[in-house]
Amino acid sequence: MNHFEQNDEIYLFGSANGAYAAFLLADLIEYAGVLTAGDEDRLPKVWEVFRNWINSKRDPIIMRRSFLGIGAFRKSFDLPDGRVAFIGLFDAVYNQSFRNSQSAPIYPISYHNIRHAVSVDERCTDLRPILLGSQYAQNIQEIWFPGAHHDMIGSLTSSCSPWTLSHIPFVWMVSEAMKAGLHLYRGVIPISNRKESFENDPFRGLEGDTIDSLDFRRLLSEASMGALHDALSFDSAWSTLTVLKRRVKECLISSIHNGSDRLFAIRGSPRKVPPGAAVHLSVLLRVKLDPNYRPSNVFNTPEQLEAEARNWTLSRIEDNLMEGFYI
Repeated sequence: MNHFEQNDEIYLFGSANGAYAAFLLADLIEYAGVLTAGDEDRLPKVWEVFRNWINSKRDPIIMRRSFLGIGAFRKSFDLPDGRVAFIGLFDAVYNQSFRNSQSAPIYPISYHNIRHAVSVDERCTDLRPILLGSQYAQNIQEIWFPGAHHDMIGSLTSSCSPWTLSHIPFVWMVSEAMKAGLHLYRGVIPISNRKESFENDPFRGLEGDTIDSLDFRRLLSEASMGALHDALSFDSAWSTLTVLKRRVKECLISSIHNGSDRLFAIRGSPRKVPPGAAVHLSVLLRVKLDPNYRPSNVFNTPEQLEAEARNWTLSRIEDNLMEGFYI
């Protein structure tokens, strides 16, 4: 708010629970406007009015009354409009209050672009994703990538892999944000776990000729084979103690949500990939390069895997590998 000027476009990014916070912030900006520099003391009142409006959405009468209250509040303080031009989400998961719900506790407003990178391989019960699906009329892309939750949000690195799994969804998100109008200083923004910058990285610029280069193909293959941090598997990059703690937690959560017959469900369960979901090309690349990688929520049988692989090869976007996906 200290740097916002009238007619500025706002780009929001969030990961995990922070993705839900990004949606709340977008709602707040959409309906209450943006506080200007020096108005910090008004923030508690703005939040109180906005929270009352959010909590009233189950009652149409109270909701309308709260909405009119927000409008009056905004007019009285002459708050400038804020246009949310882009929302980028990395594996959005439910806030504690919404863990038992299967649909996103989010309401459609006038965002122009929403992009969501979702983990194919996460199996923990308490990390179920917020799936946007097709419930909005806006420009939405929800793409499934290889890796667990922490691989999507980029919180882990690996000494044995030059490129992490988080690199692919990150470059995809940067590309989508730039296409939506975001301007980046390429010489100072790192886009990998190495020290190269946007200026000298093979992903630079993200134009078609660069994306389809041999260097890009090689790096895409290398990144798709990055270490997979499955918190419930001893074969992953997590420590033994971390996996044991996570398995105990999974047992407790499963027993609470699914009854005593799930008490020893230490392996969790795969996420449900909805019919028609867009699965990124890097999933197929990992399947082709790693004979032990067979995500059951994408390919149920070897026969289906073979058939899907043929379709994927035929339907990917030929001139832009980063945008290639299978539906």
